[in-house]
Amino acid sequence: METLRTYYFNFIGAPGWFLKGRVLRQATQTSDNFALMNALLPLVRLLERLCPPPFGLSVIGIYKRR
Repeated sequence: METLRTYYFNFIGAPGWFLKGRVLRQATQTSDNFALMNALLPLVRLLERLCPPPFGLSVIGIYKRR
């Protein structure tokens, strides 16, 4: 396989994940958390396109089969 592109995304979710999961030890998410992330998503998407993040909660890989 040939790697065409790899990149991180969901940079803004990393601090929240760390705070809730590691510091506060909360195992579940509430609907308030999802509502906040959905409200911020258009802004975060634009920011991540303009300036690709150095890390994130997820990695996307685009590959081409030879």
